[in-house]
Amino acid sequence: MLGFASGLCSAADMPGHMDIVTKNSGPPSTVQIAQKNIVALNDIQFSIYADALEAYKRNLLAQHTVILALFSSEGGRLMLYRPGKEPLTAEPPTVNYQILKAVAHSSMAIFQLVGPYLADPANQAWRGPMASYRTTNQTALDSLDALDISNEVRDNLRNILHGNLKFMDACLKKGSFTYEDLKQYTQEVKPFLAKNIW
Repeated sequence: MLGFASGLCSAADMPGHMDIVTKNSGPPSTVQIAQKNIVALNDIQFSIYADALEAYKRNLLAQHTVILALFSSEGGRLMLYRPGKEPLTAEPPTVNYQILKAVAHSSMAIFQLVGPYLADPANQAWRGPMASYRTTNQTALDSLDALDISNEVRDNLRNILHGNLKFMDACLKKGSFTYEDLKQYTQEVKPFLAKNIW
């Protein structure tokens, strides 16, 4: 076992490649030792925080009612914690809720796509992500007729997706966008988004 079976080993007994482990670059300076001693506070603090957090959680749930909301693209989970009782978990949202949520958030994602570039219109880094996102919006629009939803809901979803596509097509064709373009787009989709949220 690397020549250590006898329990004693000198530097001369070790192969040369072991110097990456054994070679000492010299003793640390007084400043380096002091820095390491003080920064070590971080390491122990994290374990103290972790222990304290567990105690806080136990005490909070033992004394107070808590609703925990874990959001996800599917709608997430809601759990109700009541002191002295088993937690209750709400039924997951229906797929129709997920559809309404996905379309409602589709317009917010467009804002996130263009927002960082409003002050730098020459930067074309937004084009690739927008072209890809445009395809996803078009696929969603093409899929609406197959859904088991009312015509009113379907038409509203269609209006939102049409608005998304109209804005993205104009941006991609022009190769740029302005704050005024974005403002006009948001005003056009706003009533449909409000209806969708309702």
